[in-house]
Amino acid sequence: MVDNPSSSEQSPRTPQPGRHRRDPNHTAPDNCADHVASGTNEREDSNATIIYLRNKHAADTETDTDIAVDTNAENTDSTTLVVPVHVRDVFHAPTQDEARQLGPAWDYGWRIGSTVLIHVVHPDRAAWSARVRETLKVHGVRMVRPIRSTDGRFINAGWRASTYIAGNPARRVDETVAAALRLDTALKEVPIPDSLVAWDATDVFVVADRAAWVEEPVVVLDPEIPAHETALRLVSRVRRFWRDLVDADGAKLPVQVTHADMFATTIYSGAQAPAVTDLVGVVHPFGYTAAQTIVDALMMNAVDPGVIDRYRHIEHLDQLLVRALLYRLYVHALHPDATANTGTNLEWVTQVVTGKVDVRM
Repeated sequence: MVDNPSSSEQSPRTPQPGRHRRDPNHTAPDNCADHVASGTNEREDSNATIIYLRNKHAADTETDTDIAVDTNAENTDSTTLVVPVHVRDVFHAPTQDEARQLGPAWDYGWRIGSTVLIHVVHPDRAAWSARVRETLKVHGVRMVRPIRSTDGRFINAGWRASTYIAGNPARRVDETVAAALRLDTALKEVPIPDSLVAWDATDVFVVADRAAWVEEPVVVLDPEIPAHETALRLVSRVRRFWRDLVDADGAKLPVQVTHADMFATTIYSGAQAPAVTDLVGVVHPFGYTAAQTIVDALMMNAVDPGVIDRYRHIEHLDQLLVRALLYRLYVHALHPDATANTGTNLEWVTQVVTGKVDVRM
């Protein structure tokens, strides 16, 4: 067993596994275009590299009628927002009950009675997640259901709502990986929306995800910056194990909706089935949700390296792990909140994953 040199708890504000995709403080740094020099708006089954153009934003062609925009929004900083009375009213939350802020599993939302109100950063993605969670049935998994506003929308005045379920994140990683596989099975039937494949040059996580899934992304990093130096060294090591994801006939694997943040969004309460509080959709082959869960749990020192062997039966697991790890490495390089402790964990996880990957598979 490889010992993890850093087992300390991570701050939820650092680029660790967690709900950072929708946090307004976690967008691409101003000089991100200086780091990623090329790319395209194609899905990950393309061999083309990423085109990263400063100030160019891909249009999201999905029009969502479940969104109501509040043109009088006062403050979009999620760390200082107070839930307005009119937001409580439209989502049927008690107006007199105290609002208690929850942690990253609930996207730092506010619990009021049995309702969790969450400020929305990406309306199209949030509405898509709510629409899928409203009806999705996953064997052995409890999906947190959204709450519609009084006019039937999922998003109103820049907020969304979910039904509160008691539970906490737990180091029950093997159970979470098993749940991730069942979730991917259920998500096979979900159509891929335009919002999950649209290019967003301002989103660190979109950039990192796309870079992990192309063979030769042109990423320009400065070795004088500690986070970049760590990423340069580790990406180079991991890239040696990158292979095309193809089936036995050499055809590229089909893609589907998967969940990029399963580990951070899964909570447990006693003997009840795990509950998933949200869906962070990404388009990848079956099994990616489980692979990302394994990498993220290793990063948080929540599981032993043997979890890879215990789930070796997942088809193409090695290459899914390589891409899941590359994703976290690119996030570390490009994220403004990257810390030395994050880099230490990535060093250890890189050692674990590359020590178990079989490039012949």
